[in-house]
Formats: sequence, C-alpha cells, structure tokens
Amino acid sequence: MPAQVVERLQLAEAAGDGVIRREQAFNEGDRIEIVSGPLAGLRGIFLAASGAEPVHVLLDVVGRGNRATVSRREVAVATS
Repeated sequence: MPAQVVERLQLAEAAGDGVIRREQAFNEGDRIEIVSGPLAGLRGIFLAASGAEPVHVLLDVVGRGNRATVSRREVAVATS
C-alpha cells in the first residue's frame, strides 16, 4: 500500500478509537474549536490550510486574536 494512503488513514483515525472519520472541510472564516492538544477548548476562526497539514487559525485568547498553526485533526467546526 502506498505510504500516502497509509498516512491519510492514520490521520483519519487520529482519535485513537479505531474509527476512521471523514476529514472536515473548512472554509476561511468558519468558526472553529480546538478539540485536542494543548490548546483544547479555545475557539477561533479558520484562516487557511497549508495542504493536508497544518491549518492556520485565529484564536480568541484573553480577548485578543492570536494566530496559531495547529494540526488539522485538532480542529473541529464550533457547535455553537
């Protein structure tokens, strides 16, 4: 199996529970939430992607917008 296919499957199963999830598509300006990693719980705005990994977001930290680069698997569309 090609290494690229294996890598995409590993990214899709990043939660470690054996379930392969469809990769979420984000658009510039989407409201997002960091769902895992050291920034978990922070909310912000999706800015851009650099290919498959990583993604660039603008996080609201202490009332200020702060740019961050995080793994795509750590980001989800904000629910509210």
